[in-house]
Amino acid sequence: MSTGQIDQALALLDASHHELHQQRQALTETSQALTRVAAAVEHHAGPDAPLSIGELADYLGIRTSALRVWEHAGLLAPARQTSRRHRVYDSEDVRDARIIHLLRQGRYRFDRIRPIITELRGSKSADALQAALTERRTSLTHRARAMLDGAALLQQHITEFIASDAPAPSEPVTGS
Repeated sequence: MSTGQIDQALALLDASHHELHQQRQALTETSQALTRVAAAVEHHAGPDAPLSIGELADYLGIRTSALRVWEHAGLLAPARQTSRRHRVYDSEDVRDARIIHLLRQGRYRFDRIRPIITELRGSKSADALQAALTERRTSLTHRARAMLDGAALLQQHITEFIASDAPAPSEPVTGS
């Protein structure tokens, strides 16, 4: 191991810790945002439904194609106007779209979002959502502990390397 390799290893460690920190911040922001969304839904805050696909996309600050992808993935199920088959989003669709959008910003995959939305639609409960957030928080904690263990081993290795590279202490000269 060289000094350059030590610097490189420490830089990688710093980058990993930074990424983990960003993920924790995103989780916190997602949790807070979802709490606000749930409160807003209870108080009927948000735009007046029904909305067209363009209106909902504008409200969320996303493209209409994202809403179509979410619908294709089974996350949204807007009604269709009978005359022209245009999508019409009611207040529950708007709530679901807001939650999907927030979860996607938190890097949640569709397969993790689907049971959350299904539970919200069926039982009006946020238990699946809370379970997903708790699971993610637990996962980040496990990762942080593993990184801490890895950092301790790296420190031990670097310390041993530096000690082996140091010149041996000189022997006292004794006269005969």
